[in-house]
Amino acid sequence: MTGSLLVLGMGFSRALTAMIIGNLFMFAYVGLLGLIGTKRGMNFALIASIVFGKKGYVFASGLLSTLLLGWYAVQTGITGALVSSTYGLNYIAMTVIAGLLYIGITFIGVRGLHYIGLISVPLFVILGLGVAFDAASTHSASAIFDYAGNNGIATMSMGVGLTVVIALFIDAGNGDRDFNRWAGTPTASLVSTFSAFPFANLIAMLVGGVMTAALAVPNANPFGADKHCLAI
Repeated sequence: MTGSLLVLGMGFSRALTAMIIGNLFMFAYVGLLGLIGTKRGMNFALIASIVFGKKGYVFASGLLSTLLLGWYAVQTGITGALVSSTYGLNYIAMTVIAGLLYIGITFIGVRGLHYIGLISVPLFVILGLGVAFDAASTHSASAIFDYAGNNGIATMSMGVGLTVVIALFIDAGNGDRDFNRWAGTPTASLVSTFSAFPFANLIAMLVGGVMTAALAVPNANPFGADKHCLAI
């Protein structure tokens, strides 16, 4: 719910500026890293060994792997919580099953991610925009754009807002070379990066932001807090 947090802390118009600038920065940063992976055909660890040396790269790779492992745990927890709360099933069991399914996909490799993306990306865009438009249907566009945040008080500076946007996925963005090295051309590498930043990431943030502004919700996690999951 990063979009909700930004809108509550900055107001909608300033939060939108932070979202756009932050995502454009991510596109430039991740896109350049992806191009390096495409041109060299190397993953993150191999390129890190060139930058940090044969021993130093272990620290960089270990740090990134640890961060992504934590993100994996968050995602499996969120999946388990959503399935559990929706169908009344055991939370731990659903989380374990989700984790096993996610691990199973890794054995298929990049092709498996491709097939999942063909289904999940269109659904994500359609459902996300549908939810945002539904929340905004009872308010004018100007009312949403003029939403001033929690009690009309801006508690988050532009610098902090940009940090929130960039920090959300910059760790995972460092690992894009593991995927972009398989791109057929540099153009294909940039297009794939653009589909994430700013396209998908900005839509996700806007969904939360529009819902928060339209409903004028004074809670940083207004759309459901689960004791098992971390609020993003």
